[in-house]
Amino acid sequence: MNYEKEFIRKTATDMKMEMNSFIQVYFEDKKNELKENSIRNKQHMMNKHIVSYFGTRKMNEITPADIIQWQNTIQEKGYSKTYERMIQNQLNALFNHAQKIYNLKENPCAGGADGWTTGVTEELKM
Repeated sequence: MNYEKEFIRKTATDMKMEMNSFIQVYFEDKKNELKENSIRNKQHMMNKHIVSYFGTRKMNEITPADIIQWQNTIQEKGYSKTYERMIQNQLNALFNHAQKIYNLKENPCAGGADGWTTGVTEELKM
C-alpha cells in the first residue's frame, strides 16, 4: 500500500514524496544533462550521505534544523572541509531542483543552514 502511494506521488512529483524517490526523479530529469561518470559519482555520494539520513523523510517536511543536524553528523565523520562541501552541494542541488522545477516552497539548505560555506572560506583565509 505504501509503495502504491509513493508511486503515485512520484509520478505526480508531489513534494510530499520521500527523498529517496525524489532522487530518482532528479536523475531522470538530469540524465541527458550529466555525463555517465558524473551521475555515478553523484549517486554514490547521495546514497552514502543523503539517502542514509533523509531517505524516507518527505521533501516538504525537511527543515533547516534538520539540515544542521545532518551537517553535524557529517562533520563528526572527520571528512575534509572540501569533501563536506561537496556533500552539501549535492543536497543543495536536490532542493534547488525541487524548488525551481517542482514548486517546493523553500530550500531548507538556504540561509542559516549553510554553515559550511563560512567554515571553508575561513579555513582558506588562514
